[in-house]
Amino acid sequence: MKCHPNNLLIEPPELSVFNPLPRSFPEDYKKYLSVVCSEFPNIPTDAFEEWIFSFWHDHISVIYGNLDFRNLNFVLESWVISKCLKIQWRSSFTFVQSVENNWTIEDFYKTHSFEKNRVSYWKDLGTWYKPIWVLDSESFSPEQLHSDIKKPFMLIEGHTRLGALRLHNKHGFAGQTHKVWVISNKQI
Repeated sequence: MKCHPNNLLIEPPELSVFNPLPRSFPEDYKKYLSVVCSEFPNIPTDAFEEWIFSFWHDHISVIYGNLDFRNLNFVLESWVISKCLKIQWRSSFTFVQSVENNWTIEDFYKTHSFEKNRVSYWKDLGTWYKPIWVLDSESFSPEQLHSDIKKPFMLIEGHTRLGALRLHNKHGFAGQTHKVWVISNKQI
């Protein structure tokens, strides 16, 4: 893969299949899945919906385009709260801090009241309804990582969820364990 001098990646031909044009949901998403799932059977379909399809144009091709997507390993794990609180995120993505520092728990519940499952998971279990996505950045060589990727764990998707966890923890309402999709390099 080639890089521009300003560290923006040129999309390699093998990743052009991820480029979801046009971006209408759900019709084009079904067509999209039928292509990418056969090309990349190692990637769970949830990763396409929540991460790759939704954000390819926004930042994924630039920040994560240098990763070998065929050699990514996806494992759903349960993490204790102390490990979750060590997850890093891109400093330009301020939503984690905003939810944690500028919202009240009541604000969060009110904002997400139309999503009954999301609110009930937080109220009843102190955790997110859907797992977040985290890159085990220690499993990759420095050449594979964009300069914005932090170690040891970098949040890929779930900024509102991580902010909500930090908010709930700050007020003593966070659960002790949380589901996390961990993405690592198979070739460690």
